Amino acid sequence: MYFPKDEYEARWAAVYAELRRRGYDTAVVWQRTGGSYDRAGNVWYLANYASHNIGQEQSGFGVGQAFAALLLHAGNQPELHVLRADYSEFESIERRHLAVERIVSHPENLAAGLAVYLTELGVEGPVAYVGDDFLPAEMYRPLIAGSPAIEWVPEEDLLYRIQSNASSREQELYREIGDVSSRALTAFMNGLIRGDRQCDAAAEAGKIIIAAGGGIQRIGCHTGPRGDHAAWDYPLYGYSR
Repeated sequence: MYFPKDEYEARWAAVYAELRRRGYDTAVVWQRTGGSYDRAGNVWYLANYASHNIGQEQSGFGVGQAFAALLLHAGNQPELHVLRADYSEFESIERRHLAVERIVSHPENLAAGLAVYLTELGVEGPVAYVGDDFLPAEMYRPLIAGSPAIEWVPEEDLLYRIQSNASSREQELYREIGDVSSRALTAFMNGLIRGDRQCDAAAEAGKIIIAAGGGIQRIGCHTGPRGDHAAWDYPLYGYSR
């Protein structure tokens, strides 16, 4: 992990303090990483976890394979709830990468299994959750039906103030990211200005990012006579040949 354990413990304490301020004892933070990475940064921020499973569900594999739920309850260390912790054609969870210790699997339906788990835990009344803007109906319906004693309250801004108060370690990471990004963007622009092919200029930028330990989703540009009228020259990668 990039950050030591005490960095995460400080984040958990801050979330619990915010929950108490809002009148909650329990919260569930949802993440969807497959395909669109909806609010993936929230669970990553608290648990250092992101799934690489595909986003489109496949019949017979269970419901929720690209999702994760982080449960914070009664001041305890958060628990990671997933569809399958140790089975996937794409991955198995490497515990050395996790900031949390407990992983719970719900192999049929992640949301339905979480509802049963909370009911057996004796959780009742209002429960805060983050993910109201992307949780699909096939998970939301069984979550509600399986936990009749719980009032699920969307709190989409639960982490905003906490994440905005960056620690000294986070600030140092931002500085490192800024340096890498600046060097990569400079190499990219220099290549485009020279008249290099867009893919060659992007390759030089990507080399700098990857060599520094970073990753790339897209490197977008649009050059030529219509360069002011679009963001990318090619919709998938961002650059053309």
